[in-house]
Amino acid sequence: MSAEHLVTICITMGLRPDVLQQTLESLGPDLRKLPIIGINDFGDAETSAVFDRLCPHGQRVDLCKQVGHHPAVDAMYAKVRTPYVFHMEDDWE
Repeated sequence: MSAEHLVTICITMGLRPDVLQQTLESLGPDLRKLPIIGINDFGDAETSAVFDRLCPHGQRVDLCKQVGHHPAVDAMYAKVRTPYVFHMEDDWE
């Protein structure tokens, strides 16, 4: 079974588009091809735009209001369709 059928990258992000860009670029183009889901609990357009640009095949979860870290992660995980998750924060590289 190929990696794209086994693992989804899940990333929480918000208010730090420059840090998110650095983190996503550190993954390299091959890892960014894996299923990737991001949630921006803060809803800032700049951070969401970075995710959309660097992960055009990714899925961004918008909750339309700030719900807090754990409910946001729960909403993101509800979208996962693979058996494994690689959870990241926007400041990991």
